[in-house]
Amino acid sequence: LYSISPTSCPRSCVTDRNTDLRGTVSVLPGDTVHEEEPAFVSTPVLTLLARFLPERTTLALEAWHVDDAAAQITLDTISTHSQGSCPLCHVQTTRVHSRYTRTVADVPWGAYAVRLQLRVRKFFCDHPTCPRQIFTERLPAVVAPWARRTLRLAQHLSALGIALGGQAGARLAARF
Repeated sequence: LYSISPTSCPRSCVTDRNTDLRGTVSVLPGDTVHEEEPAFVSTPVLTLLARFLPERTTLALEAWHVDDAAAQITLDTISTHSQGSCPLCHVQTTRVHSRYTRTVADVPWGAYAVRLQLRVRKFFCDHPTCPRQIFTERLPAVVAPWARRTLRLAQHLSALGIALGGQAGARLAARF
């Protein structure tokens, strides 16, 4: 296999279809150069996966990882809010104290369990009489405070429990 460009090929060439060798050609006698044009414009993977987030207006997808052995998809997300609101006094603030990662389960995609790695911020409360000086930003459309499941997964599990009831619902819910 020679790595040469199709324009400098002295005789007939065929473009290699191996994605790892894209842009290289192999020189085979009697073959012609086949330039492959994409049949459609592909959407970048992060843009595509961001469409499946629980709340696209409050979360942004930074990275993703698929673990085939564990049948799990991990989505690394951040909050898109520019400021936080204190849960006690409701004063808006932009002073960030720190950040931490919170892991929550989301609805599965086919046979893959989905985990959201939410990178959330802790803020300083700027109200002088507020007893809470540091608070964590809330994502009420995505997950309840201290919850380990997204709101939509909790709703799906509740619907399963109500529809099937008892042991049948528990068996099916164990898959999530």
